[in-house]
Amino acid sequence: LAARRQFSLEMYGVPLGDSLIAFNRFGTDTVVDGGRVEGAVVVSLGVGRPMASWIDGEKVSYTNNAVVFAPGRRAIHHRLEGGGEFTLRIGFEDLQRRLANALDRNPRDPIRFDVEVALDSAPGRHLHSLIAHLVECAEADDPLLANPLVRASYDDLVVSWLLSLPSNYHEEIHGGRPKEVAPEVVRQAEEFLEAHALEPVTIDELVAECGCSRRSLFDAFRRSRGYTPMEFLRDRRLDRARMALQLAPPGRTVATVAHDCGFSHLGRFASAYRERFGELPSDTLRS
Repeated sequence: LAARRQFSLEMYGVPLGDSLIAFNRFGTDTVVDGGRVEGAVVVSLGVGRPMASWIDGEKVSYTNNAVVFAPGRRAIHHRLEGGGEFTLRIGFEDLQRRLANALDRNPRDPIRFDVEVALDSAPGRHLHSLIAHLVECAEADDPLLANPLVRASYDDLVVSWLLSLPSNYHEEIHGGRPKEVAPEVVRQAEEFLEAHALEPVTIDELVAECGCSRRSLFDAFRRSRGYTPMEFLRDRRLDRARMALQLAPPGRTVATVAHDCGFSHLGRFASAYRERFGELPSDTLRS
């Protein structure tokens, strides 16, 4: 941080759903030690003045590039007075879930993006334009972004462009390899569980809805997804719980949120929540 000067930073942002779009404008020369990136993927694009970052001690360039910060990477940033920065942030587990939807199967490995992405490439150019447009709407307090359906549509578009950036799944996402198509019964089961995530759903009800045997349903999930129907339901409930904790009004407790989202045992809920999101539900509620 610049010494003996008044620190100045303007921030604009809008949560879209799984993703968050933001813009930072720096009024002083600033060095930010971000530590290790935890639980999220962040894409940073410079605006105006030159920017620099060091990832695991190696300097990366923002010259016509976007820079991707991934979990486990240590990041230090240098921002100049008058410069700006567009950022896109999405929780890593949320991104893995969206990747599974794009692949139509459970990913074998975590997604790994290239650290630097050229903005003159098609994905980089479109992602930059989209983020800039959304930041402009946020700065103008555009009432359109107050519509949850509009935000959800933008969220899908932003994450789709993010997944199109160079990564270890680039070829498969862009059609280089055939996808493993999930059976219709799996799609039907997931749609039913998504729609009834906050209701008490039994396996008997699920197989009756899908019109198949328990064994056939579990075999279809194992082959095409790598997880069970109840694991899918648990993750959807955890997603709902995380959103409820992030938006919780004063006085709302973790126990109440857990119960409302279908978790009867608070200890098991906290353990599953920490495994999925990398923090305790009480940490999310406090933040």
